[in-house]
Amino acid sequence: MNRLLGRASAFLAIVGLYVGLAAAMSIAGNAPAAQAATAKVFIYNEAGKPRALYRPVQFYFTENDLGAGFHWSKWTSTTAVGTGTDHSCAQGQCRPPHRVTLTYGEPKVMCGLRTFTLLESGNKPIATLSQVGSICMWQFV
Repeated sequence: MNRLLGRASAFLAIVGLYVGLAAAMSIAGNAPAAQAATAKVFIYNEAGKPRALYRPVQFYFTENDLGAGFHWSKWTSTTAVGTGTDHSCAQGQCRPPHRVTLTYGEPKVMCGLRTFTLLESGNKPIATLSQVGSICMWQFV
């Protein structure tokens, strides 16, 4: 009787291991799709030393526009929407700081990272991110 119970326990352990491995393989098979849906998307910041930022509070959204005090109301794998203060100085002329809402979209892999490639303000495109060789830069529309 003990021998029969031992064999039954061993059989159940093997079945349990098989079911566990099958479940793990099923999850692993879906991993790329799940990772793509939840992967972080960055804002490419080219001012100073180029770098990718995630939910930045302060950053250059163009080479002459410093965004400060940003709060992000939305940040998903497809869109980021944030409001903050624009401190803009171009060609020696500085405008008074003013509130701005920015929308980033069209994420793609560029410069080695998944980054937003479209910048809009007031539902109007401002700039698009492009890559030439290993260099990424914002091009104004």
